[in-house]
Amino acid sequence: MSKKRIYLDNHATTKVRSEILEAMLPYFTEKFGNAASSTHQFGWEAKNGVEEARKNVADLIHTSPDSIVFTSGATESNNLVIKGICDSSDKKIHIISSVIEHDCVLEALKSRNKSCEYTLLPVNSEGIVEIEDLKKAIKPNTVLISIMFANNEIGSIQPIVEIGKLCKEQNIIFHTDAAQALGKIYINVDDYNIDLLSASAHKFGGPKGIGFLYINRKNKNKSLFLTILGFFFMGGASLITLFENSNIYLKLSLVLLEPGGWFMVWIGLDNLFFPPSGKKQEEEFYHKMSGCEITFHGY
Repeated sequence: MSKKRIYLDNHATTKVRSEILEAMLPYFTEKFGNAASSTHQFGWEAKNGVEEARKNVADLIHTSPDSIVFTSGATESNNLVIKGICDSSDKKIHIISSVIEHDCVLEALKSRNKSCEYTLLPVNSEGIVEIEDLKKAIKPNTVLISIMFANNEIGSIQPIVEIGKLCKEQNIIFHTDAAQALGKIYINVDDYNIDLLSASAHKFGGPKGIGFLYINRKNKNKSLFLTILGFFFMGGASLITLFENSNIYLKLSLVLLEPGGWFMVWIGLDNLFFPPSGKKQEEEFYHKMSGCEITFHGY
C-alpha cells in the first residue's frame, strides 16, 4: 500500500493550476503558430495570446502592458538588471542589495565586481532591512538599489514602500525581486515607486520556464533602462543585435548564459551611434558593431 505524499515546498515551486493548464493547451495544438509571424492567421492567434498574457501580468502589478518584458523567469530578469546596468556604465558604479537576496542576485553582483562596487546590507532579527542602514549606505555613485520583496526562506516582507520613496527622492533606480510576493501580496508598482520588478510564473500556479521583468518606461531620467532588453532561446545565438529607436542605433553587447540547459542572452548598452549615411560610413558602423565579445558563465 503506497503512502500518500504531501507537498510542503510551495516556496520552491507550485503545481500548475488546472485553469492555467486549460488556457495553455490550445497553444500546443490548434493555435501553435509563431507570434512573430505577422502574415497569416496562425501567427495572429499566437500574437493575440501573448498580448493577452502580457495584459494579465500587467494587471497583477497595476501597470500598462508595454512595461512587461517576458523572460524565462526571475533569475534571468535579475541578471538582466544587475549585469545590464553594470556593463552599460563607463564609470564604476555602486549598487546596494542585502545579504538575504536570492543567489542569482548575489552571484550576478560578484560577477561584475570589476565594473561596479556593491554593498550588502544586514537584516534585523526579523529578516528586515533597516531603512537607516540603507540611507547610510548610499554613495554619490549609487545608481541601483535591489532589495527582494519577500524572502524565499523565512518569509520576511521588506518595507518596499519606504525603500521606493527613498529611491525616488535620491533619483536611484529601485529593483525588487518579487518572485515570492507576486500573486500573494498586493503590488502596485506606481504607488510603490518600483522601477524594475522580477517574477516567475511557477511560484504561483503557472508553468516553469516563463517569467517577466517590469520596466518603468515612464521615468525619462533613467536612460539606463535602455540596457535592459533581453530574450532567451534554445540553441545558437546571433552575435549582433541592433535595436533601432527614433532613428538612433545602439550598439548592444551580448553575454551568453547557460542555466539549466537554456541559452539566454542579455543585452547591455555600450555606445550610441547615429545612423550611418553612405557606403563608407555604413561599413565603418558595422565594423564597430562586429566587436561584440561573447563570454560564457556556468550557473
